[in-house]
Amino acid sequence: MLWLRMIEQRLIGKETTATMTITTKDVPALILLSTATKLSGFPDVPAFAQKSHPLLYAKTKTLNVQIAGPEVFIYHFLPEGGIDLRIGIPIREAKGDAAPFEFFTTGPLKCASCVHKGSMKTIGVSWDALTHGTQDKKLEFTNECREVYLVWKDFDSAENVTELQRILK
Repeated sequence: MLWLRMIEQRLIGKETTATMTITTKDVPALILLSTATKLSGFPDVPAFAQKSHPLLYAKTKTLNVQIAGPEVFIYHFLPEGGIDLRIGIPIREAKGDAAPFEFFTTGPLKCASCVHKGSMKTIGVSWDALTHGTQDKKLEFTNECREVYLVWKDFDSAENVTELQRILK
């Protein structure tokens, strides 16, 4: 079934950029220096991220905290519409005053994941592949998903590498 979707995407010129290997994995708890907001939809994400990103990294330097991994965007889809978005930088320990941001600790979880390579303009195709692949494997997921930015150049870069995670029940 997935191969049919890939052919359809090629025919309409939207070839998927996801590494089609979908795996399940355990993700440990994370301590994040983070900021959160409610957005009406995905078109609002870039502006919030562009505003928050440099300030979060500057705060890690001010606090002298050790970064423990790549930046994470955590999305919760709301029943009434919209998205709760948390942008966080994993750190080794929470210390000092995080204001105007906050320290946030996630719980451990299990997820289905794949890798998107390329621009954010094509990430929707990769999300579709992960969602359909997860459903094809009969895995149930929650209203939370994550993007882990393994390599980030800029919004349009073909060199971006983003791990997509659908959180499993």
